[in-house]
Amino acid sequence: ASDVETAQRLYRKVMRIDPGDPTAAFNLCNLLRAIGRKIEAEAAYRASTKSDPRFAEAWYNLADILDDQSRSDEAVDCLERALAASRIAAP
Repeated sequence: ASDVETAQRLYRKVMRIDPGDPTAAFNLCNLLRAIGRKIEAEAAYRASTKSDPRFAEAWYNLADILDDQSRSDEAVDCLERALAASRIAAP
């Protein structure tokens, strides 16, 4: 439990230091989701996609969280954004 709390604290610190880098928010999302804190994970995924709208993995994971909450319309929108972002990222 202390490792989880330490990881959360460090991810949040990195997010404050460099709010434009979506990686720390994305990693925090995955951690929160893994420990069952889906509402917080959703907020962190949204922060990650706000920092980098081309972050396809974050859009995909956000869609999955929304689908788990039966928010299908929002999930579909996120999947479309994930697809568009992956097309932009492709060489």
